[in-house]
Amino acid sequence: MTRIGISTIAVLALTVQPSSAVPQRSTPDPEMFFRQDVGLNEDQIAAIRSGLPVATALPPRTPAEVLLFGAIYIHAAS
Repeated sequence: MTRIGISTIAVLALTVQPSSAVPQRSTPDPEMFFRQDVGLNEDQIAAIRSGLPVATALPPRTPAEVLLFGAIYIHAAS
């Protein structure tokens, strides 16, 4: 396997692991998650609601980490 393939697998594995730092909720509330867990302000939440992309850096757990959060609302038929 190539180095790029191994790196991609490692990134995907880190992405899909559930985090014990984020509390599990029985009823998902995106705005509460944005405010409490991600730390977005009202302007950023309003931008997401309006369909604008929002990205922010989150505090890393270790000096070797870079954590980014991004969100965009896409209106789609269910």
